[in-house]
This record gives sequence, C-alpha cells and structure tokens, in this order.
Amino acid sequence: MSIPEVSSRNRLLQFLKRYFSSVSFSARMTADQTISHNTWTTMQADTETFTGTGYSTSTYTFTAPYNGIYNFYSGVLWYNMAATIVAPNAVIQGFLKNEGLATEQLYRVSAPTTTANANGDFTADGSILLSLNSGDTVCAQVYYVDAGSATEQIFGNSDDQYQYSQFYGFKV
Repeated sequence: MSIPEVSSRNRLLQFLKRYFSSVSFSARMTADQTISHNTWTTMQADTETFTGTGYSTSTYTFTAPYNGIYNFYSGVLWYNMAATIVAPNAVIQGFLKNEGLATEQLYRVSAPTTTANANGDFTADGSILLSLNSGDTVCAQVYYVDAGSATEQIFGNSDDQYQYSQFYGFKV
C-alpha cells in the first residue's frame, strides 16, 4: 500500500467518523443541589447514565466534537419548595452556550413558572435544538426567583433507577 493510499483512507475514515458516528450523552444528578435565588446556576448532573461523547461529569458541560445540529433536554425536580410560588416569584430553565466566551448566549426554554404547592415538589423540563461548531459548549441551567427565600433545592438520587434531575443531548 502506498503512502497516498493510506492518506486517502485515513481522510475517508475521518470523514465517516465525523458524519456518521453518533454523538450522545445522558447524565443525572446523584445528590441534591442548593440553588441560590436570582442567579443562573448550572445543574450538577454528575453521573452519566448513558456514556456518550463530549460530556464532562466534573464541569457538567457538553463540548461538541463536530459541527452540526444538536438536541438538548433537561428535566429538574425542585424539592420541597419553601413557599407557594406566586408572581413575581418563578423557576426558569435554560441552556448556556459557550460560557465565559464572547459568543456566550443563554437560551431560556421554559416560561417562568409561577405556581407550585407550598412545601411540595415541582417538576420542570425543556428542550432545544442548537447549531454548534466543534468546541462549542453547552450546560443546563436553572434560575430561581423569590424575594422571600434565599435558596431552594433541586433533587438528585444516587439510586440508578431514579432519574429525577437530568441533562441529555445528541447530534441530530
């Protein structure tokens, strides 16, 4: 086999890998996380339930290995809300693209939710399609607005069968 043949085959393999390999991950929270009010906070989905490509369980961030369209989803269980959420109090979900860079952008994927039972649990979820370049990052975030309570919690569980708060994504 000649050197040009090897080079051509390697380029072909890289092309096939880039455009036909699936890119996906699914991560969940294994412990409760305290959320301060009036601050966007990254969900600490620290365990991959489906190990894929590009997700870091230490930074809770996905890094796109290839250019393309990606679908992301996050679901959150707000745990034992301290008070009934009434306007202007709210919980919101979003996805933060390229945190800390000039191209940073926050995408809110749920309208502010202003109803929940006092001392009860509350779920919220959202999804989005994003166009990403190789190296772009995405993390799932939550926002809690309440003038009366400084913190709330989102629920995680160390038992694999419980997927209370999770973040997943895949290349379309």
